[in-house]
Amino acid sequence: MKNKYLLILFAAVLTLNSCKKDSVEKNSDRLNGTWNLESVADVQYENGVEVDRDANSDLNLNWEFRNDGTATVNVDGGDVEVTWSTTETVLSLVAASEGKSRVDFNIKSLSKNDMHLEYINYDEAENGVSYRSVREYKLRKK
Repeated sequence: MKNKYLLILFAAVLTLNSCKKDSVEKNSDRLNGTWNLESVADVQYENGVEVDRDANSDLNLNWEFRNDGTATVNVDGGDVEVTWSTTETVLSLVAASEGKSRVDFNIKSLSKNDMHLEYINYDEAENGVSYRSVREYKLRKK
């Protein structure tokens, strides 16, 4: 009887682990395709409260993610070739150029047609006040 419970517990653990892996794969599948960068916002926080937001929309910039883990990201009017990888909460882009610079975005939300990313410029504390600066990206699949 004890072995039966261990077997059931083992099966449950395997099932939970496979579900987690599936959700990571789904994020990868959702990224594939061409996305229109709809808006970019620079947001400043003090002690967790938003104090300033500077947003820019109607950018007409596209990001194209391909199945082979490569992408073309249009930033400030110029195309940049990158490789990409993702987890449930982070999208990493690595420039294909010599420097191989890496940028990690927090995935705030990712659906079949909408993506909301956040890049943390800085997150620090000074004199008992926490300061945080982020850049938010909102994209819609074409």
